[in-house]
Amino acid sequence: MKKIVVFLGIAIFMTMAGTSVAQDAEAAEEAATYKGSKKCKMCHKDQYNIWLESPHATAFDKLEEADQAKEDCVACHVMGKVDGSVEHAEPGVGCESCHNPGSKYAAKGVMSKKTFKADPEGSKENWYTLGLVKPTEENCVACHNEKSPNFEGFDFDKYMAKIRHWDLDELEAAETPATEETVK
Repeated sequence: MKKIVVFLGIAIFMTMAGTSVAQDAEAAEEAATYKGSKKCKMCHKDQYNIWLESPHATAFDKLEEADQAKEDCVACHVMGKVDGSVEHAEPGVGCESCHNPGSKYAAKGVMSKKTFKADPEGSKENWYTLGLVKPTEENCVACHNEKSPNFEGFDFDKYMAKIRHWDLDELEAAETPATEETVK
């Protein structure tokens, strides 16, 4: 009888442990969610302030009121547009519009100064594994293309220089950060 009770206890434990592992695997595969540009600001204040002065930050406000109700227009003027609607996570082209939703890579303890100082390359690799992306021309031309009524061509290198907000130690040597006049 004692052996049966022990066996049943082990069986129940193994079943529960298996369920927990399965639940953890499911959670890991869930889609990342948007945290919002203000969340990024907590650690990236200088970058946030540069973005805040850029046309990306006010992209939604630049739309005519009628266009703010058009799914095709909203898709490129907001962050985190919900498919099939004009609902969105944040007005304007926010941090996660270009860098992907941040709930995984910007989680507490993942993107931290302490972790980064201890292992910069390992930290970066982990961020990219968790969904952070460096924007590429392919990302940009999803919106900066012939479908836009204001499209006048797109030179990736030229426009990346105009929105420069990374490597801030090198910013003085770079062109002036984006303004409404420099990015059209």
